[in-house]
Order: sequence, then structure tokens, then C-alpha cells
Amino acid sequence: MEHRIIKTEKIIKISKQEMEFLVSKGVMFGYDGISHTDSRHRRTYYLTESRRNTKLHKQYEKSIGIK
Repeated sequence: MEHRIIKTEKIIKISKQEMEFLVSKGVMFGYDGISHTDSRHRRTYYLTESRRNTKLHKQYEKSIGIK
């Protein structure tokens, strides 16, 4: 019997300012980066958690004094 490992990605909701910071640090839009939804005239941004993305997100939080 063949076993396959299914990789599950966690996503976190981020603000527009967090998205702009992460894009400036090289995080791309797409499967392993930032995605968004469109609802009327509003966008909601999400970040796929990876080691690099999590490190940059913590760096952002530290830079604005959250953690």
C-alpha cells in the first residue's frame, strides 16, 4: 500500500500594511505567499505560513511594537 503525505498549509489574515511590508521584503502573491479576496470595494489579505513568511511577519510585528 502506498502512503502519500499531504502537506497542509496554514493561512493567517493580514492587514494591507502587513501585505505591503511583506511584498517589499520579497513575498510574492500566489500559492506560497499572499492571496486576497475581493468583496465589493474591499480586499481581505491572507498569508500562507511558511518558515520564511512567518519570520518576516514576526519581523513586521516587532517593527511596529506588537510583540
